[in-house]
Amino acid sequence: MSLVKKAESPDRKNNRKSHFFRFDINDGPEYGNDPSIIQREGGSLPGKTPLTNWVGQTASGFRPYDPSGAAGPNHYVQMINSTTFKVHNKSTGTVILTGTLGNLWSPATGNSGDPIVLYDKPANRWLLAQFGTQADRKIYIAISTSGDPTGSYYTYTYVSPSFPDYLKFSVWQDGYYMTSNQPQKVFAFERSQMLIGNPASRSLYTSYAPPQGGGFFCPLAGDASDGVLPPQEPPVRYSPIPIMPGMPPIRMLYKFIR
Repeated sequence: MSLVKKAESPDRKNNRKSHFFRFDINDGPEYGNDPSIIQREGGSLPGKTPLTNWVGQTASGFRPYDPSGAAGPNHYVQMINSTTFKVHNKSTGTVILTGTLGNLWSPATGNSGDPIVLYDKPANRWLLAQFGTQADRKIYIAISTSGDPTGSYYTYTYVSPSFPDYLKFSVWQDGYYMTSNQPQKVFAFERSQMLIGNPASRSLYTSYAPPQGGGFFCPLAGDASDGVLPPQEPPVRYSPIPIMPGMPPIRMLYKFIR
């Protein structure tokens, strides 16, 4: 069978505008790539063979699944919208536990989605989170009481000033940090107290004003994913992810004083 090379899609030509970037390399090195360090050819080393492989969760009646997962020493935890999580044996992929995030609360909460699974390596704990509804603007966070994700959880409920769409978390020495696709807010949660189950564990947020071209926008926070908490300084670093073209890269530092 012969292959026919087609022209560019008419939809792309007629309905999709080309990206326009306000800045380029001529405006400074921070707006472009040094040609001398650009990789122009694929690597020659073969990829590493996967250690194990198994089928993740599926569901019917909705899209997207928005899967989130994390690996610990002995387990892999995956969660999808609506909001089911599964705990796997990390070596074999065998499902050890199936649960619904909202059922960890008493009484049970709803399961609106945008799930997050985060393994807090320095503390050997698991963080499971999701948002509430656009009306209640809640943030639900569950912290495992031990390193076993099949065990019990401390549960916390917070309220955001705006709907916390696309929420993202990180681990730092002075708190759990969170950002979301809402009007320019950075959140911190009192990690030290959440780890011991204090129901009065506090949260706070502050506003920030990075350059934003409109549309979808969510920064990511620095994360101590290597298991080593940073010292009291420096404060956590945020790197905005611009979804709109023409936005320059920028870094911001935030320190929450309790």
